Amino acid sequence: MVTKVSKWGNSLGLRLSKSIIQSLNLKDGSEISITEEGGRIILEPKSRDLTMDELLKGMDSKGILKQYTEVESVGKEQFWNDEEK
Repeated sequence: MVTKVSKWGNSLGLRLSKSIIQSLNLKDGSEISITEEGGRIILEPKSRDLTMDELLKGMDSKGILKQYTEVESVGKEQFWNDEEK
């Protein structure tokens, strides 16, 4: 991708293409780390702390991920919640 540096108030700014924004899951207000290395500018999304909703996504009311309860035994293994089945 080629883009131009543009005046933005007293600063200079860059525009990112939609494909880059989507692939990096950037949103308005996302923080980006900017470093310079060997004459190159490196932009990296700053990792962020997950919200409680994001951490609990996919869990039922008992805190069990559905992906672990919706599988059948294929051998002699037993799941810790077999008594509920």
